Amino acid sequence: MPEGRSPFDQKTADATSGNAIREAKRVVYKWLDVFTSRGAGFGDAVGRRVKVTEISINQMPNEPGRLEGKVVAEITITEDMTNSAKYLHGACAMYLVDILSTLSIVALDRQEGDSPGDPGVSQAIHTVFHAPAKLGNDLKIVSTSLTKGGRTMSCRCEIWDTTYHRLVASAVQVQHLYSEMSTKALIFVPIYRSQCRRRGQKYNHDLDLDGILGASLFS
Repeated sequence: MPEGRSPFDQKTADATSGNAIREAKRVVYKWLDVFTSRGAGFGDAVGRRVKVTEISINQMPNEPGRLEGKVVAEITITEDMTNSAKYLHGACAMYLVDILSTLSIVALDRQEGDSPGDPGVSQAIHTVFHAPAKLGNDLKIVSTSLTKGGRTMSCRCEIWDTTYHRLVASAVQVQHLYSEMSTKALIFVPIYRSQCRRRGQKYNHDLDLDGILGASLFS
């Protein structure tokens, strides 16, 4: 793949299965690009190989009056995802939970028009490991949103081994939303600067948060 080009483009987003609106699908791909954009950061090589297969907005089964976001992704376990025994490393499983569960929230946010889809930052992740998954097995990661408040959001995630049809790990993640100014300063400005350097573009000091989250960041 050419330097600076993302595997998460708009055409791929629009063609992804699921009933979410186009804008919700695109924001999922945009954030996945942000989470893995450095290329040499922790887990980036794994994150870039994730394939999103469904983005949907459904009624919550236990509360039909409310909606939940759902994002399904797939990846095959490769050498760089395993421990010394050639099974999926717990840290890698946590990394997948961290970046993918969040996407269910941003999809719902964008579908409901509440925001551009701010994922916040991880506050807590409670994880249970159920079974090992070995090198070469195929994984399906199913993420759904749980709650969405003014400052705190939560989501759940299940990692399934589709080769042996068993649950590998399940988790609940709590996300915290910073203020817009803090979000820009702590998270997105460094990401934007990094992407400008990678793409040979000039850093625009006048961009606000919406601008950073817009075409200049995701082009």
